[in-house]
Amino acid sequence: MTKLIKFLIIYLIACLVSAQSKAQGEDTLEAHLQQLTDVEKVNFLNHLAEVYSVRIPLQALKYGELALTHAQTANYTQGQAKAFNNIGEYYLNNGEYDKANVQFQQALKIGYTIAETEIIATSLTKIGVVYYFKGDYQKALHYLHKTLPLHKKQYNLRAIANTQNTISYIYANQGFPEKALEYALQSLRIRKELNDPNEIAKSLNSLGDFYYNQNNLRKALHNYLESLRISRQTGNQRGIAFALDNIGKVYLRQDRFQESLLYFREALTISEQLNSAKQTATTYIHMGNTYQGLHDKAKAYRYYTAALRVHYNLKNDLEMVPILNQIGKFNALNRDFKTALSFHYQALSKVKNSQSRLLKRDTYKALADSYLQMKNANSFMEYYQLYSQLQDSIQNDASLRKIAELQTRFELEENQQHIEHENELKNLEIERQKTVQNYLIAIILAGTFLIITLIAFYISHLRANRQLKVQNETIIHKNRQLRKVNEALKTLNDKLIESEAELRKTNETKDKFFSIIAHDLRAPLATFSSFLTALSDADDSFTQEEIEFITKSTQKSLKNLTDLLNNLLQWSRSQMGSIQFNPQSIILQELIQQTVSLVAEETANKSISIVSKINPEAIAFADANMLDFVIRNIVSNAVKFTPKGGNIMIESFDGQDKKFLGVRIIDTGVGISQDNLKKLFDLQIGFTTIGTANEKGTGLGLVLCKEFVEKNGGKIFVESEPGKGTQFSITIPKNTIRLSAN
Repeated sequence: MTKLIKFLIIYLIACLVSAQSKAQGEDTLEAHLQQLTDVEKVNFLNHLAEVYSVRIPLQALKYGELALTHAQTANYTQGQAKAFNNIGEYYLNNGEYDKANVQFQQALKIGYTIAETEIIATSLTKIGVVYYFKGDYQKALHYLHKTLPLHKKQYNLRAIANTQNTISYIYANQGFPEKALEYALQSLRIRKELNDPNEIAKSLNSLGDFYYNQNNLRKALHNYLESLRISRQTGNQRGIAFALDNIGKVYLRQDRFQESLLYFREALTISEQLNSAKQTATTYIHMGNTYQGLHDKAKAYRYYTAALRVHYNLKNDLEMVPILNQIGKFNALNRDFKTALSFHYQALSKVKNSQSRLLKRDTYKALADSYLQMKNANSFMEYYQLYSQLQDSIQNDASLRKIAELQTRFELEENQQHIEHENELKNLEIERQKTVQNYLIAIILAGTFLIITLIAFYISHLRANRQLKVQNETIIHKNRQLRKVNEALKTLNDKLIESEAELRKTNETKDKFFSIIAHDLRAPLATFSSFLTALSDADDSFTQEEIEFITKSTQKSLKNLTDLLNNLLQWSRSQMGSIQFNPQSIILQELIQQTVSLVAEETANKSISIVSKINPEAIAFADANMLDFVIRNIVSNAVKFTPKGGNIMIESFDGQDKKFLGVRIIDTGVGISQDNLKKLFDLQIGFTTIGTANEKGTGLGLVLCKEFVEKNGGKIFVESEPGKGTQFSITIPKNTIRLSAN
């Protein structure tokens, strides 16, 4: 039996056992092992360790250790090295970096002893990954750049992609995003060439992490969701846990707390089943952040301390930094500034000599935020300047341009490959159709010849009539074809006319979009810049009250700017059709309560009473994000245009049609004239005004509200008189299925 045949048998047995061993137990495995030679046993067990590493890590560790035992007994050095690397991989994924390094160093030593390039390259790569996780990026890059030529020499594409992916993470943490994106895209290209779903899912997670750190949540979520889809198809439990946690992380940043909790809980269940302490700790942190957003302080603190305990036991200093900062922020929000600073400075001590500019930046920002809450202007400025310097160096214009160029080039290449693939399929289909046509023509010609011969032989006098009939049918057929061509041309012409009208409308909308940016964006930016300049130039001549005033004014300007950008983003997405429509059952009372809590600080500052009279059984059937945007926008406007001491009431009502229900938002604000009422929903006019506390609007919010309400099949109405307040009413489809109690 040749080596190739033996290898194929081992591989097939390994695949069979990996699929059936759980059901058949250890007896099946032992039976297979007894049929193999010592070397084949080691190779078989090492392969099982690799297969189980993404499904049942503890089982992978068991197979790796068993492979090592058999390899040592058989004095099979190559098998020993692979076993050391497989055992080290388990400890690496679990966050036990020192234990992992010991295993990888053992494998490297064997590789040098037997002069086996593949083992040397693999071990060097894994040691580089260890140093990356330990935060020693210089050593990590040294090992990884050293191993790349070895992988290329052996044309080991999988190893090249893994190495490039790790280098991408290192450059990202060092604050070089353009290099990070370049290596991440190179890794993804190779993995797509190999058509390895699990490796592609890893790259998609990496790209998601990159875009998440760049705050491009749309692209981040797209990559995370695609990674989850692939991991579920392949049954990759570690990949599923990673993707679920990452998706929840995006929803958390969007303040979609309940949705993020669903993903975190599923991710946590899988991580605990896999006994992955490191991934479990990561999800603990995110769940703590979620419960803090839901104002459940007890649960938030419990998850933070649980995550800190895991990394403390693993002695992972750098991975403790985000947790220490988060606990510090938690205590600062609860006004326990002494404890907050204690945790922040612990984080600073662990990251100060680190090569991670991202962790340093986040720690400086956390300290600056805490000092700002303490109204300690000097300390705030000290750490805010350190944060700004790092942030500016990471996100400079040249870097952003380079990122955009890389991203565009990659997308163009992807599209080109897709087009070439489509063209190839079309050409194949054309060739197939030509072949079929040729066969049909040959059959038709043969049949026609036979028929004509018979007719000529038996009924010669009918030949002329038949030929004339064929000619007439041909003319009729051609006339029909001409009519179809004319109809197609007419249809094409109509479409061109429609496209021209649509293009004209798009250009008008684009002109209005740039007009809004030029007019409305310039003012808040100028105000924000002025306040920041005043704050950055502050010296002893400024009183604490003046600094507080400037700080509060800066925050107000930033909020106005943020509201403007959010509305511009929503408007742009709606025009491009990138907002997905996903109707679902919504308990109105919960949605209104969430909105009221979001404006609680603003209503308190203006002494405004806000009352909700929503029927607890009122259940709508609409897109949750769109309806949430509409309610938040109208309530925010009510707060904005209601003077101090005013009242706002939110109530539900039954629509005239039993299939609809409605929501009214009534305020005692300044009101709107009849002329201005006509302008509220017209983007071309771009009507906006100033609130009772000088709050600024964009003119886009109500335009989007109308669009979102109508997209859900409802209507929006407004009634108002100057000095007598305003009443907004919306109707939305009613859910016909009664929800359960929970």
